[in-house]
Amino acid sequence: MNKSLSPGLRIGWISAGRWHDKVEMLKYAQSHSNEAVAQRAIAEFIASGNYERHLRRLRLTLTTQRDHYATAIAEHFPEGSRLSHPGRWIILVDRATSRNFS
Repeated sequence: MNKSLSPGLRIGWISAGRWHDKVEMLKYAQSHSNEAVAQRAIAEFIASGNYERHLRRLRLTLTTQRDHYATAIAEHFPEGSRLSHPGRWIILVDRATSRNFS
């Protein structure tokens, strides 16, 4: 949740299986308690369908930003530079360099 909504939420989940008791003890001992109000608000946000709508808009925004960056890189980086898109919103650039050894 903190990556797609707000970094300050500190909300997440884990299915620890056979380590459930140990993970629960470690969480209690090493982290701040999660706020019940924030948890309820997020649960309602997800249940209402608004989270899915938010993700659709976020994906569109990230794709648009990636495309703008790719265009700017293609226009302003040295000729011969290559772009690749190994992930949905990731751009890798192999910059061409000119070297004069004389």
